[in-house]
Amino acid sequence: MHRNDVLAMAAAGAACALALLAPSAAHAAPGNGNRVDIGSHDDIVVATCADGSTVQGPLDGEASFHERWDEEGNLVSLAIAMEYKMTWTLSSTGESVHPHGTRRLLIEFAEGTVTDTGSYRNLTIAGEGAVLNYAGISVYDFATDEVLYHRGPAIADGEDVSASNDLVCGLFGLDGA
Repeated sequence: MHRNDVLAMAAAGAACALALLAPSAAHAAPGNGNRVDIGSHDDIVVATCADGSTVQGPLDGEASFHERWDEEGNLVSLAIAMEYKMTWTLSSTGESVHPHGTRRLLIEFAEGTVTDTGSYRNLTIAGEGAVLNYAGISVYDFATDEVLYHRGPAIADGEDVSASNDLVCGLFGLDGA
């Protein structure tokens, strides 16, 4: 799943949370925590392989929302913590692997930033050990989506489609498209 897709999903969840949570004394305490199912997103194409097959499958998980309000009832920040699992299936053989991940988005309204941290994709295969581990941190300008800071693999956020195709298809012994 590309960073823009996750940010869009998080933004939609944040918008829903904000619409439902008008500032009030009940929400003045930080970390009130609202947990929601992020649903099952079926048939997400994760990679395209050189032989024309695709790696695709569902993503399912939960997100929790933690709002921080100031004394005047203004929303200061919104943290969205996601835990998810995926099933990646190679279309040509039906072979599957089961990566999982965590992601935390921190939207700080006064600073105008989104901080995206996590262990985005992890996969351990019996007899082979850890074969995939994307982890990193990126800070973006909320208004422009400009990257202000980044640490971790360049493909952790899905911007390099060719490298992502090579890596994911490689899990099935294939080259990426």
